[in-house]
Amino acid sequence: MNRPGTKTYTAAIVLTKTQLEHFYAGAVKDVQVREVSGLRVRFPLNALRPYVGHDGISGVFQMRVSADNRLLGIQKLARI
Repeated sequence: MNRPGTKTYTAAIVLTKTQLEHFYAGAVKDVQVREVSGLRVRFPLNALRPYVGHDGISGVFQMRVSADNRLLGIQKLARI
């Protein structure tokens, strides 16, 4: 449930190990995903760091943002 003034976005995210190497090399700082409603959402790729596995990142995630669109948190809802 959302707190007053917050929004949530849900998106399936799949990033390969090779794609993540660009992040670790400093070439990429943000990730842009298409939310289930079709809206594009951009946030720091670093927020996904706890979910990085051997093969990259894969799952359905929910992002919670403040009224001024600052990322408050992200959680993995399901595997893909």
